[in-house]
Amino acid sequence: MIVDVMTQIGAVNREVSERDHEGKARRVVSASRTFATSPEDLWDAITQPERLARWFGFVSGDLCLGGSFRIKGNANGEVTACNPPQMLAVTWKMYGDIGWVHAHLSPSDGGTLLKVEHILSRRLFDRLYWSWYGAGAAGVGWELWLLALDQSIRSGVPTIDDIERWRLTAEGKDYLKRATQAWGRAEVAHGEREAKAMKKAARACTFYSKLPAH
Repeated sequence: MIVDVMTQIGAVNREVSERDHEGKARRVVSASRTFATSPEDLWDAITQPERLARWFGFVSGDLCLGGSFRIKGNANGEVTACNPPQMLAVTWKMYGDIGWVHAHLSPSDGGTLLKVEHILSRRLFDRLYWSWYGAGAAGVGWELWLLALDQSIRSGVPTIDDIERWRLTAEGKDYLKRATQAWGRAEVAHGEREAKAMKKAARACTFYSKLPAH
């Protein structure tokens, strides 16, 4: 597997923000990039189980409004909004806590821009992971999935296992270092002290570099 690290790092726009959601202030991690395909095709790639299995994981259930889903070895939740091929919103339940994920699709430069917003759960991500790993705790995971999605759209073949193996190579670890640093800078742009943000980014890099491949 060949990945141009600098091109892939530059392809992602990273943002850290806050918003009121369900009556409480929440941290939000957003990752977006443009894919060389139509909104309709990209919508299929993020909602059809056979295509999700190529780049994301094995998803069971129904990704239609009111439906529920489960990701093998990961989160589960319900579909709270569904407007093909523009917007999908789901709850994101892990370890007894709940967050929310919104995917927005829009035409861009002959392709499709996908923006993924993860509104963080208060107990798990906000209070535990954020204090130690910062925005990279959630951001890098989504970024790796978007990298796998891009590879899948370009090649049309399964890539999630390839990405997992590549993540542990020297090239993959270089990518992780640059990605976590980029998320640290996104925190700084949101108001975090630089030294604190970059220290958390370094911890996130170590975590993802040592996390075993699935």
